[in-house]
Amino acid sequence: MTGPAAAEKLRLVVIETTSAIQQRRALAGAARSALIVALREQLICRPSCEDALAAWGLDPLPPVYLPQPQPQPQPQPQPQLTAHTVGGPANMPNDVDVHPPAPAGMGSGADVRELATATAARDAAVTALTGLRRSIRARAIRALVDDEFGGGFRHYALLVDRFLVGLGLDPLPRAYPVSVLADLMLRVGEGTVQDAYDAARATMRAVGRTVPDTARPWTAYGWTIHDAVTCDRDGWRMPWQHEYQMLLRGHITLEGAGTAAEALVRTDLTCALAGVDHRLTMVTATVEPAGIDRWLDPERD
Repeated sequence: MTGPAAAEKLRLVVIETTSAIQQRRALAGAARSALIVALREQLICRPSCEDALAAWGLDPLPPVYLPQPQPQPQPQPQPQLTAHTVGGPANMPNDVDVHPPAPAGMGSGADVRELATATAARDAAVTALTGLRRSIRARAIRALVDDEFGGGFRHYALLVDRFLVGLGLDPLPRAYPVSVLADLMLRVGEGTVQDAYDAARATMRAVGRTVPDTARPWTAYGWTIHDAVTCDRDGWRMPWQHEYQMLLRGHITLEGAGTAAEALVRTDLTCALAGVDHRLTMVTATVEPAGIDRWLDPERD
């Protein structure tokens, strides 16, 4: 690529570089200001504030911090968008020099090198911007996951959500809270009624869940219905109720979330009770309006 085409391509690359640099400067200033306001309002402690600033590569708090509101960052003057003005802000990798464009008539090799240098600078600027966005988001979610606020999840999740959105980042993931109640009838052999209870609990222990994970994103526990236990010539018939609690993302309606939850429960019970003499009599899902997902992953979300 030579001549006017190379010059136009170079001009566009410089514009993209300048835009990424300005966006990172604005994001860094807004994030630092928002943190200091949160510290002043005692929403976060100083160690957490300092940790976040360090994680984001931003200037630390002054040695003697006076809790006064910080001025909002002022818009930076628009630089002249030419190939002569490619640079980087503080705290951003900027080890690539961009030289002025080649004079008219320069050979194709020089044009290619000039464009390659400018493209590398553009990529470095975009990478720095993307990295800061991810770092801010991950640290904010980590504060929620680790309960650094020391209060109710819902209240502080809304504050973190507002913080992220105010910086132009995506809100926290939403999910539908779903409770699913499964009614089963278990055949648990002979012996005393206590033997039947013990056998039912041992059988259903495989279906219990206290901590969600990727494969089974729910908690689950169950109990017998004592008044409905019966015995016939084939042994005890033990009614059992098993309740699942889950948060489901990616569904548009409550009905869709409920249908998906019921399907997950049926599949889980079928797999966990393979080879067990049982009958699933009813599965009922109750869905609440979507809210911020409690099971957040700082790296994934």
